[in-house]
Amino acid sequence: DVLWKVRDQGTLAATTWYFNLENHDTLPKEFNFIYDPANREMGYDGNFFFKTTEFQSIEPHFIHFFRAIEHQDLDLWKELKEMVKPG
Repeated sequence: DVLWKVRDQGTLAATTWYFNLENHDTLPKEFNFIYDPANREMGYDGNFFFKTTEFQSIEPHFIHFFRAIEHQDLDLWKELKEMVKPG
């Protein structure tokens, strides 16, 4: 099952700064993908594959949705609603 969670990223940022990890290597994009439907340099290809100016095609394992609530009419949002239950 896939669970939907809304989280505050402030705790993550505070922990990063507390432990002086802000210059630490970051996760690969597949594990920390940020999708902004308003960003014209990003596109959604369906089946959870995305395009960006950096990647021809990427299938992320973890996705952060930026401003997704404002774009509930998108195909991606409809696909999510079919597979995700509130948690």
